[in-house]
Amino acid sequence: MVKQKAKSNNKIKITVIILVVLFLISWFISTIISSFSEETSYGNVVLIPVKGMITSDGVDFFSLATTSSARTVGKIEKAAEDDSIKAVLFEINSPGGGAVSSEEIVKAIEELNKTTVAWIREAGASGAYWVAAATDQIFASKMSIVGGVGVLSSTLEFSKFLEDHNVSYNRLVAGEYKDITSPLKEMTDEEKQLLQAKIDLIHEYFLQEIVNLRNLEEDVEKEIGSGIFYIGLEALDLGLIDEIGTKRDVIKYLEEKLNTTVTIKSYEEKKSFFEILSSLMSEQSFHLGRGIATFLKDRGSIITT
Repeated sequence: MVKQKAKSNNKIKITVIILVVLFLISWFISTIISSFSEETSYGNVVLIPVKGMITSDGVDFFSLATTSSARTVGKIEKAAEDDSIKAVLFEINSPGGGAVSSEEIVKAIEELNKTTVAWIREAGASGAYWVAAATDQIFASKMSIVGGVGVLSSTLEFSKFLEDHNVSYNRLVAGEYKDITSPLKEMTDEEKQLLQAKIDLIHEYFLQEIVNLRNLEEDVEKEIGSGIFYIGLEALDLGLIDEIGTKRDVIKYLEEKLNTTVTIKSYEEKKSFFEILSSLMSEQSFHLGRGIATFLKDRGSIITT
């Protein structure tokens, strides 16, 4: 009797394991199949997301969202050639990113001969705001973070740490300022001035781009030149955005502008099998790590703010 009960329990366990394995296989296959799809739906307005840091290649660090300027420009160019697309909606939730990467997207928007709208969600700052400013109309929430028209190029310096631990930096360079940003040596006052001059040039260009795109007054130029960010309500008063609104308000605006019913579509990126597999594995690793960190925090080993 006991043996029969044990055999029955084993059969149940084996059945459960088989069902779980079959579920995981079917989920994995469906994920791969859906990832190979290029377009998610039909529509006359294409939605292009700008999320996370804007970089040239959009590298995904530990499943944190990033935006590839190359891929985004590709989507904009595709929308330009698609006669069924009447407008492009940029869903922005980004703190900014690389100056060159941001400009690449901006220039592609400027060359697009179609209605463009930016919808800023949590944040549209720095390079991401530059992208928004290139569109015809900017919507944001009352509490969205907007602006931040500044340039950052700060570095860490470990020269004192190395000195305290009796570690030497053997400087071998061809060109006096080749290692100007090296964290292994102390930056001289002259080097700081030279680097600051470069940063100021980039900032001046960035600021003038925003002023021209938004047609801002001189007093507003001085205000936003500090690099401070604003919430949506302040940004509206300064002329950095056009309207406070949600996605529903954006669609209403587009329907009035285009004089037609709006249907949103998106361009999904085709990925290779190995890219999908790598993404899935890195995501699972990230969540595993996060789970461990959460456990340690709950045990009082990690303090977060």
